[in-house]
Amino acid sequence: WQGKRGMNTSQRSVKEAKSRAGTGNIEVVEGTGEGSGGFSMMPRGPVSWPALGLVAVVAASAVSYYKIERERRLEEAMGKI
Repeated sequence: WQGKRGMNTSQRSVKEAKSRAGTGNIEVVEGTGEGSGGFSMMPRGPVSWPALGLVAVVAASAVSYYKIERERRLEEAMGKI
């Protein structure tokens, strides 16, 4: 059976489907208890600035630990000679 304008049912449902992917818009879903107008959280991407800051702190700590341990092992090896 051909639907409107010669499209079959699956083509029509794909054509009329709503998508917010890549738009940055958030649709409020009915029945979720969230009122229109405000959001409890600001929409954001997969990586935030605080997360990048945390990664930088952890990386700096790891590099510092590596340097301290390397120096300690070199001094220990020099004492055995």
